[in-house]
Amino acid sequence: MSANSDLFNKANQDLPEIRDRLNELALHLSQRFNEVNKQGYDANGEKGKDLFSYALPNAIANGKNQGEASLSVTALNTDPAAEGGVAKPQEYTLRFENGTWQVTGTADGRKVESTFVDGKLTFEGVTVAVKGDAQKGDSYQLNSFNGIADSVAVSIKNGDEIAAASEKDPEDTDGKETGNNGNSIALGNIQHEKLINGGTLSDAYAGLIGYVGTTTRNLMETASSQEKAFQDAYVERSEKTGVNLNQEYVQMEMFRQYYNASAQLLQTANSLLDTLLTIR
Repeated sequence: MSANSDLFNKANQDLPEIRDRLNELALHLSQRFNEVNKQGYDANGEKGKDLFSYALPNAIANGKNQGEASLSVTALNTDPAAEGGVAKPQEYTLRFENGTWQVTGTADGRKVESTFVDGKLTFEGVTVAVKGDAQKGDSYQLNSFNGIADSVAVSIKNGDEIAAASEKDPEDTDGKETGNNGNSIALGNIQHEKLINGGTLSDAYAGLIGYVGTTTRNLMETASSQEKAFQDAYVERSEKTGVNLNQEYVQMEMFRQYYNASAQLLQTANSLLDTLLTIR
């Protein structure tokens, strides 16, 4: 494999895979902790609320669209028992044809079963709100999990808002007493639940760290080999007589770009790892 094609492989496969895994982990963690916390009561005797917030993505419109529709994800299902399936971080193409929407997988062109009712497009655990009018042939690109990890934030202000109790104290007279720590146990038990591809959150985290480590090591090896190739080419050219200076410059510039591209990919991989560690 050439150095150039290897770099394209890193950019088009490894790094998107890391982003998708990170976004998937962030979504499942946030949704599950929010669900369980809302089942209990906090230190003020109030019903629990979301512990985490996050932003859902918008579809990207084709620049040649004639309509004015905007498409945005409003829900991603993570419950295997729910109707419609579990949402996965995938690239979709959404096209408006014959008065309705057609959904296909961007990578493989597969036809995705979907329903469009009352302005809501639903497919494979993803719900998309459609606002405005689309014209025949208008198309949009959507990664259903795009940007979730970057947007995750803690919603509560302090520990008192963690709904640790599963029920109110029956002797509570002012609404500010809670009865037990049943819901805190439920929150702790999330670590044992099989939430992502048959594994726990810890399993998904460990798998992601391993993938990032392997990818980063490969990028470092690629950068090192390309730097050596650049130096060897420079020495070889310098030792020759009658060298065409224009050709010399073109060859050196090519190797320099290869090296810089590899270094940039390494920096991106390290940034993704830093992002992951901040939500640990």
